Amino acid sequence: FLNNEDQALVELAALALGESKNETALEPLTGVWAGAHDDEMKQVLIQAIAMLRCEGAFEFILDTIESDYGHVSELALKTALLHYHDDKSREAIAKAVENSDNPVLQSIFKRESA
Repeated sequence: FLNNEDQALVELAALALGESKNETALEPLTGVWAGAHDDEMKQVLIQAIAMLRCEGAFEFILDTIESDYGHVSELALKTALLHYHDDKSREAIAKAVENSDNPVLQSIFKRESA
C-alpha cells in the first residue's frame, strides 16, 4: 500500500504502520520518505515514524533535524517535540538543533521548550 498512486491510501497505510509500533516498519516508511516530494506526505510520514517509538525512528528524526533544510527540518523538530518528552530525548533534540546551525530551528526549539 505504500507504493500506491493514491496518496490518501499511502498516508493511511503509513499511519497504520506507525500505530503498529513495530520496529520493522521503519525501513519501509523511510523508503517512502526518501521518494516523497510533497510536504503534506512528509508530514504524515514523519508522524508515522515518530509513532513507532523505537530508537531507530528517533535517530531518523534527529538526523532529519540536523541535515535537512527548510520546512522538512521544521516538521521533524515539531514532531520530535510533540512525541518525545523525557529529559534524555529533549537533550538529544537540543543537540540536533544546535548541530543544524539553523536559526529558525533554534527559535522554534526555544519557543516550544519555554
